[in-house]
Amino acid sequence: MENKKDILDKLIEKKIINTMQYLDLEETEELLSMYDLENMDINEDLVEDIKKRVEVKMELDSQISSITKDNTSITKEIASKKYGFKKYISIAAILILALLVTPNNILVEAFNRILQIIPGVGLVEVENQEVLYRLKDVNSSENNTALLDILSAAGKKDSITIGFSLERKNITEDEVLIEKEKEFEKLKNGGQLEKIKAYLEVDGQRYEVDGASRAGDGIKDFHIMTFNLDESNIGTERVYKLIYEEYDISAQFELVDIEQYSSLDEIGSNDIKNNISLTATSSLENNNLAVTIYPLNYSKYRLISFESEFHLEYFGKKIVLKEENKERAYTLPSSFGSGFRPSFFFDIENEEADFIFHIPYVLVESSEEKSLKLPIPRQGGVVELNQEVNFEDGTVIIESVEHVKYDDTQDRYIKVNLSYKNQKDNMEMVGVKLTRNRSEGWFEEYDEQGRLSAINYFLEKQDIGQIKINMTNPRYLFMDEYNLQIDAD
Repeated sequence: MENKKDILDKLIEKKIINTMQYLDLEETEELLSMYDLENMDINEDLVEDIKKRVEVKMELDSQISSITKDNTSITKEIASKKYGFKKYISIAAILILALLVTPNNILVEAFNRILQIIPGVGLVEVENQEVLYRLKDVNSSENNTALLDILSAAGKKDSITIGFSLERKNITEDEVLIEKEKEFEKLKNGGQLEKIKAYLEVDGQRYEVDGASRAGDGIKDFHIMTFNLDESNIGTERVYKLIYEEYDISAQFELVDIEQYSSLDEIGSNDIKNNISLTATSSLENNNLAVTIYPLNYSKYRLISFESEFHLEYFGKKIVLKEENKERAYTLPSSFGSGFRPSFFFDIENEEADFIFHIPYVLVESSEEKSLKLPIPRQGGVVELNQEVNFEDGTVIIESVEHVKYDDTQDRYIKVNLSYKNQKDNMEMVGVKLTRNRSEGWFEEYDEQGRLSAINYFLEKQDIGQIKINMTNPRYLFMDEYNLQIDAD
């Protein structure tokens, strides 16, 4: 009668074989290329050790994550040299799976460099960045007209970037709306918005803003401002004063050295999929749980999720906080859009509950570009195309092109209707851009799944018959889920 260990070994082998049995030699070569198997001593002890690690990671009842292929090359001779081909594939499968799911593998090591975290900004690598200091303490100031909160600061050798909020008192939403309308009219007539009169003082010297961004509702706005300073005025021994002249308010702050971490685990709960790491930090106040996600991206794509877009919903799925058997929706602060990294906020009931921050997918963007010629139908007409545009990881289908006149104006546009075909099981193509790389206008339409379904691209007077245009930046969802354990303490 087989003992428990033998049965367990067979179950593991069966799962591995089921996963690998559909791979041909070329695909197997691709999977194995990154490892020097020819010089690797794959002995029985190693295989047993790998099996144990695979057992823990696979948990036997979970599905094996898909394995992506990479540039490769081993030879048939290597494949058959020491073992029969089938046995070699089986052992290689164990090895690959272990290396890809073990926290000590080479992919994880790439993320576990010396890291620093700047609240409100993000994770930075010590080797590749110049940030030396961060805000010592959050500080506030208040007068009869406004409330000023210093929320973050990142100091380099000759500049400081400050994140702060300013909340105006004694103003209504209607009054803010009137202000915005006046600003809009001014811009339409060729005017410019007035520069915010904010300054940074240190050691008797006053510095003006060198770059700024702002977001908010006009009552409470969040700002990111950068000030270039003399190197002698950057450090932990200085006291800085941010002055917002319009509201006659100022607040002081100090800097401290940035903490360094040798691994992502020291920062918070994290997971790595498709060479994209997501790390969660959290804080709790009055049953309001704030979760901030810090990404590190070593993939070939530009990461959109948690970098430039935070409100995402595709295929009826979105980020939720799982609290025991409940799912809680998030809210984002009005700082969203300012360049200040926003947190996800959740109202919770039980601080002692188990919390999982559930991320159903991440959105990425490729830098690929294809040149097209699109027909311009007669006004009001439609041309059926069903033209396929192939990118590396997906295909865009241009179903049809319509020629539309915009409202009662002379403006015309073509409506380009789109659909998609995917090439990989864990990737969903959801959008592209159309551009002639010059001043241009367009608006977009989306289907019930959140995918871009049509691009309405404005035409110029000389556009007749057809236009040359580029289709760029295909967007994909990686459908692999992240489930990050959140500590509410």
